[in-house]
Amino acid sequence: MELAGKLGVTDRSVSNWENGICLPDASSKEISFDDFHNSLKRISEIAVLLQRFDSKQDAVSYLVKGSGLSIEECGTAYDYYMKMFDNKLL
Repeated sequence: MELAGKLGVTDRSVSNWENGICLPDASSKEISFDDFHNSLKRISEIAVLLQRFDSKQDAVSYLVKGSGLSIEECGTAYDYYMKMFDNKLL
């Protein structure tokens, strides 16, 4: 959501990029290579962090406390991260 806000796009657009459904339209918004690289690095770091939890419930609780988002939103985010990195923790 943070990346989407910075880019002026919807979080659904970012989710589609993360899941390989489509690529960003480079002509519509400007993003520097450094910003893009830093965003990918943060995605990787979050996935590694989430893998440290013993269960999905523990990880989602952590995300809810840290982000203030709903359980449903955090559960969906968790599922995306785990799917992205083909983790079997689900």
